Amino acid sequence: MRPLITSLATLLLLALAPAAHAETWSHTDTAGDVFVVEYGDPPVEYYEPAQERGDITDVNAAFRPKRFLVEIDLRQGVQRNAILAMGLKGDTGRWHASLSYQGKHPHLQLDHWKNGWNNVFCPGLRAELLKQEDRGWISVPNNCLDDPRKLRFSLRVVTFTQDHNTNDEALREGGKGYREWYSPVLRRG
Repeated sequence: MRPLITSLATLLLLALAPAAHAETWSHTDTAGDVFVVEYGDPPVEYYEPAQERGDITDVNAAFRPKRFLVEIDLRQGVQRNAILAMGLKGDTGRWHASLSYQGKHPHLQLDHWKNGWNNVFCPGLRAELLKQEDRGWISVPNNCLDDPRKLRFSLRVVTFTQDHNTNDEALREGGKGYREWYSPVLRRG
């Protein structure tokens, strides 16, 4: 009888314990701010407000106890010739996570800056660009980032054709080109 009472008391305490939370942050990206680079000598660079493919409109980030997750909405989904790239800066270093496609298969990669970019084995790295639903997401386990307490992130979608690429830096507020634009600091929940 005593083990049953102990088990019930433990279950009750777990049920009443506060749930682990996450610090979250949201951003609305200006529609029509896709930057185009036409290949050539010299390359031609310009904004293309009519470009919808790969244009990020909303960003939602959550720094959870075990992972960092960013979700995006797009005006129009991307084809398989795209990259979803996220830069991370935190109290444990600089990181770069990306999803790209090689042929028909997705390729996930996490790199850490330490005297140059070095690939990191991270079996829990997950990402997807859902072209049918005009959204995507990327999720990195905190242990792959050396368990940071705080992070800032940048995020972009790049699409490629034979004669140009388009780039939407999700957090860009004015300016152009391939500079990374970072979020405010988020603290782990």
